[in-house]
Amino acid sequence: MNRTPSDANPQGETLPNCWEQMNCGKERGCPAYPNHGRGCFVVTGTRAGGQDHATYAKKMAVCRACAFYQHLMQDGLDDSLSSI
Repeated sequence: MNRTPSDANPQGETLPNCWEQMNCGKERGCPAYPNHGRGCFVVTGTRAGGQDHATYAKKMAVCRACAFYQHLMQDGLDDSLSSI
């Protein structure tokens, strides 16, 4: 997969896509695949925590507890969310 400079954190390290880190095997049926692998938490229809959620707020509660989400926030993705 080709990566662009926006795929890196402020330290220049390449950020993973969610399916690469979570090994969920859901790439083909997931609405985050292939363009939103580092912004899965803002895409509706993903199965956060392996569950469907009735509201975005309920999904985000699961996302905030997710190790992948926390990794992205630590790596500075929160500063570049406008590019998602």
